[in-house]
Amino acid sequence: MAPYDLNGASVLITGGTGSFGSAFTARLLQRFPDVKQITVFSRDEYKQSEMRRAFPQSPVRFVLGDVRDAARTEEVMAGVDVVIHAAALKQVGTAEQQPGEFVKSNINGTENVVRAATRHGVQRLIHLSTDKAAAPAGVYGATKLCAERLVSATAASSNAPVMASVRLGNFFGSRGSVVPIFLELRKQGWFPIRQPDMSRFHMTLPQTCDFVLFALAFAQGGEVMVPKLPSYRLADLAHAIDADARLQVTGLEMGEKVHETMVTEAEAPFTFELDDCFIIASPDRSTHYLFERGARPVAADFQYTSDRNSTWLSPAMLREALAELYEQNFDFSRPSV
Repeated sequence: MAPYDLNGASVLITGGTGSFGSAFTARLLQRFPDVKQITVFSRDEYKQSEMRRAFPQSPVRFVLGDVRDAARTEEVMAGVDVVIHAAALKQVGTAEQQPGEFVKSNINGTENVVRAATRHGVQRLIHLSTDKAAAPAGVYGATKLCAERLVSATAASSNAPVMASVRLGNFFGSRGSVVPIFLELRKQGWFPIRQPDMSRFHMTLPQTCDFVLFALAFAQGGEVMVPKLPSYRLADLAHAIDADARLQVTGLEMGEKVHETMVTEAEAPFTFELDDCFIIASPDRSTHYLFERGARPVAADFQYTSDRNSTWLSPAMLREALAELYEQNFDFSRPSV
């Protein structure tokens, strides 16, 4: 499918100074050299100053603000054609301790964004969700599921932009993820792990950027779009970093799951499969367009989970992914202390 043409368009990225926002801004400038404007909207002044240095003399502008602030969100939405809604609080443990803050950002903030986008005549909006929104075990996943529902419900309105969500895996190597933590801990030769068989979906930032661009072109309104991804075990990641690593099993914390889910059995009746992704269709919209594009319904008892996946990354493949991520040939032997 041809990409949605963003040349001449004004694009707003909420939470735009995060790992995804920085990568997506670079991808937009690479793929669409005539993009009119990219507005990076976030509350982090320091990250904005860092990002400004990375994109000098470009159509990127930086606006301080928070999606929790409805009035400020209205201001920044004026003149925008496309919204990529990436702003969210994401730390699972913090969500359990301070759930009210996650409600304010992930639910109320999303409502502010979709309402402002509708009022200002935005053409398209893609909301970045998470695998933790499927059968949520904690506050973070529950707030992101509510955000998905807000997007889908708003998309059913006659005057709404084309809105959809993309349900993503953890960004491999992003700030706060397990990869930089494990790389630091390799000096001591042991790694804390919640459960020995714990698994996750593997997704890189370049994959995420490309999937969001695909969603912009494919969406008709209200869908939740899920990429097909390989899985990996956290124990294999530890052994990829240190073949002789010792694992210290710490047990799950509240809000965590041993395995992640992307599509639940309850969503199967609404789910269609393409070669590279699954589409959870909106019950408010005809699915005829999905059949026209070659999508096929999944089985009634279908689930897409990280532990039942058909594609897995071995420790050797994880080493290659790490070397590519950090653009260097890592010495994966244990460093001397």
